Amino acid sequence: MMAANFGPLPVEEGIARCRRFHDEAVDDPFIRGNACVELGALQAMSGDFPRGRELVAEGLDMIAGLGFSLRAAMSSQEAFYVEMLAGDLDAAERIARDAVAILRADGRA
Repeated sequence: MMAANFGPLPVEEGIARCRRFHDEAVDDPFIRGNACVELGALQAMSGDFPRGRELVAEGLDMIAGLGFSLRAAMSSQEAFYVEMLAGDLDAAERIARDAVAILRADGRA
């Protein structure tokens, strides 16, 4: 799904791919959470920043709620990206600082 976001696909194709992953992973909240994160970034690329923020937050909450707080912190890059695209540099900075604090606490930054 990251390739759909950061790869060469057109945005609409990436959105369709992430939606398929999300919809097919009915019994796998980890995949659904990751699909929401990537889909959110793609929605922001298409100009829908409110929906992008909503999907990224939903996905990060799902991932963290499963006990993968480190993975959620690493996936915050998409939340950062959404805010950069939206032009909210203060929000992007907050997201990056929060993620780095989690990574430092785990000894990874």
